[in-house]
Formats: sequence, C-alpha cells, structure tokens
Amino acid sequence: FTMSEQQLLQKLTGLQGNPAAEQAQTAFTRLEAQGIICRSEGGWRIRSPLLAQYVDAATPASPGGLWLDEQADLIFQGDMPVENLAPLESALLRYLLGHPYTRHTHTELIEATWPEDTLREGVSTEALYQVVRGLRRKVEPAPSRPRYVVNWRGTPEGGYRCFPEGNPL
Repeated sequence: FTMSEQQLLQKLTGLQGNPAAEQAQTAFTRLEAQGIICRSEGGWRIRSPLLAQYVDAATPASPGGLWLDEQADLIFQGDMPVENLAPLESALLRYLLGHPYTRHTHTELIEATWPEDTLREGVSTEALYQVVRGLRRKVEPAPSRPRYVVNWRGTPEGGYRCFPEGNPL
C-alpha cells in the first residue's frame, strides 16, 4: 500500500499502529476475501474503484511527497516545484512518477529516459547510477538513505522503484 492507503485502511479497520501487525493482517485478509484489496508483486493494492477514488479524495499528498502536475508540466515535492533538475534527471523522475511502485530494471530505465540517438551509441549502467545519484541529491531528505527512488536487487539485473509518498517500509 501507499502511505495514504495504509493510513486509510488503518482508520477503516479501527487499527492503531503498524499495518503489518497481526490484527492488520487479519483485516487485510478479510478485505481481500471481499475483493476490495489484492496482493501484488509490490504488496497490497486496492481493487475497489470506489475505495481507490475515496483514498484519492480523502488523503492529501503527504508533505514532501513527489508528484507530477501534468497540466503545468511541473514536478512537485509537497507544494514546492522541484527545480534545477538536469534533463536526464527530469526524464527519469517523470518516468518513475508515471509508473510508481513498479520494479524497473536498469535497462528499462535507460531505454525510457535516454534519447534514442544516445541509446544507439550505448549507455552504461554507471551512467544511470550517476543520474539517480544527482536526482537523489535534489529530492531525498537523506540521499544515502533514499525514500523516494529506492534500489532493488533482481535477477539477472536490479533496478529502482519509486515511492512518491516515501517508502512505507
């Protein structure tokens, strides 16, 4: 769940504290049996369109959360625009915000972020690391302990996941 979804589900189920607690798991299992939520690769997801719409309306973006205002074509962190992003940092963050919570491989991110003419020449994973490093310096409260753009180790290659509200773990 996103942090907003976790908070809402805690309120709906009358829970206080950690959503991973045994009582929360029981509530989540009941909600799953009713078809309201489901397990996915990234954890729990809301299936009910009505509940998802309620979550969007009832839970404001967390302060500091990353989001893309498509009409203004700006990236925000909380209510402040994120400025001074290099073109590749902006392209990477836009892609990640457009596909949050999903595990993206290094190759997928390079193909989605770099211009096609550059891809023909070849882009190293090290180049992606440098873009992520620069991006983290600009959006993470503590770049060495990322909350928004998080590494994952995969087989045969790893990659990154984006948590717009911050990693709930």
